Amino acid sequence: MNDGFNKATPLSDEWCTPEWLFKALDSEFGFTLDGAATKENTKCSLYCTKNTLHDWSNQRVFCNPPYSNINWFVTQALRQTQQIAVLLLPVRTDSDWFRLLVENKAELRFFRKRIKFLQNGVEMSSPRFASVVAIIKSPDNGQKP
Repeated sequence: MNDGFNKATPLSDEWCTPEWLFKALDSEFGFTLDGAATKENTKCSLYCTKNTLHDWSNQRVFCNPPYSNINWFVTQALRQTQQIAVLLLPVRTDSDWFRLLVENKAELRFFRKRIKFLQNGVEMSSPRFASVVAIIKSPDNGQKP
């Protein structure tokens, strides 16, 4: 059983994106900033940590945020995105942040199967929830240069 996805633990926010998924999204969007990472798991050379934030406005952002603070990252993406922000999120259609995504016309791509995330570089069993990719584009940008 994978309890870390469903209750607060010191490791519950340290679930890494599988490389195959990041590569597929990066080939489509050409990311310049990892919006929520550590030095060990960043997917881009420029990245934000819990203690270091960067301006997202002129970046092409990939973000697999800590699930304990999704609302902040969704709000950040909606406020600052001038190019594109792509967030990997759990499907929680009853949450306030999910409603914000829908109201702001984010493109939502649902996965047919559950994603196996990584912890310390090791693929873990599937979580008990589905995932969605939320794509937030500025009105006049969003296409890969």
